Amino acid sequence: QGATRSWNEAIADLASARVVAVGEAHDQAAYHLVQAEVLSALAARVPRLAVAFEMVTFEEQPVLDAFMSGRMTEADFSAWWKKHWGYNYEIYKPIFDAAKAAGVPAYGLNAPLDVVRAVAKNGLASLSAADRARLPAVIEESSDTRYRDFVLKSMTGHGPLTPAQIKNRLEAMAIWNETMGEKTAAIAASGRVVLVIAGQGHVLYKAGI
Repeated sequence: QGATRSWNEAIADLASARVVAVGEAHDQAAYHLVQAEVLSALAARVPRLAVAFEMVTFEEQPVLDAFMSGRMTEADFSAWWKKHWGYNYEIYKPIFDAAKAAGVPAYGLNAPLDVVRAVAKNGLASLSAADRARLPAVIEESSDTRYRDFVLKSMTGHGPLTPAQIKNRLEAMAIWNETMGEKTAAIAASGRVVLVIAGQGHVLYKAGI
């Protein structure tokens, strides 16, 4: 409605929620600085805060645990991050520094990337029973028409796709969102407030994750 909030007012609003999502453009450092600021501000107000990342799959949680506990060096984690996520760790470092300084645990949210790629190529129905079992029992696409239009535009922006390709890629996006939603809900159910760090395409209109 055009109203403005001060930083303290905004943080107070966020601190009353069970899940807070701060979206990003993955390659822009400014977004990650804001995410780190929100983390620190929430940690000062919320007794049990967790930070959860799109950039790490739930199956990669042991790597995240090793880094957060100090059993894995920052250099090794940086190399792992670049290989598995594709973007430089340095622009995400402020988030991890803030989490460690505040004693905030970190979680991986995302679906296994090999499964997502397989669905994007051949569809959900093509998965083996073993791979299907790695995903939530129910996979549903968002019913928000604004969000669906956004996803479709982002998919077709690089050239025309066949109807089958569009169907498969919509299913892949749904897998991302449903898996991250399920994992976020599980963390929240343990009594923690969850700060979700994810691409803006997964949190837009509150219709993704």
